[in-house]
Amino acid sequence: MAKEQFDDLKSMLGNLQDKKGVIGSAVVGFDGVLIADTMPLDIDAKEVAFWARAAHMNAQQMIRPLGHSRVFQIVLKDLAGYTVIADFGGGLLITTTENKDTNSLIPVMRNITQLISDSH
Repeated sequence: MAKEQFDDLKSMLGNLQDKKGVIGSAVVGFDGVLIADTMPLDIDAKEVAFWARAAHMNAQQMIRPLGHSRVFQIVLKDLAGYTVIADFGGGLLITTTENKDTNSLIPVMRNITQLISDSH
C-alpha cells in the first residue's frame, strides 16, 4: 500500500473517531491483514479484524441464495452499542460505538457511508 493510501485511511479513521459515541475503528484488507486502527488498547484490533472479515465472508455467502451479489454493510447490535462492518472496495472498515439507540447511530452511519462512497 502506498503511503498516500495509508494516509487517506488514517484520515478516514480520524474522521470517524471524532464522531460522538465512536469507540474505535479498524481497516482490514480482504486478505485479513489489519491495515490501520484507532481501537482503544483494551480491544484487540487484530482479533476484531479477523472476526469482522469472517462475518463479512459468511454474509456474502448467505445473500447468494437470495439473489444478491455483494454485501456493503453489516450492522451488529449488542447491549453495549453497535458495530458496523462496511465494504469500501479496498477492504473492510469496522467501527464500534457505544451508541445504544439508532438515532445516535445515524450520524455515524452517514459518515461511514460518505467515507466509503468517496473511496469507490
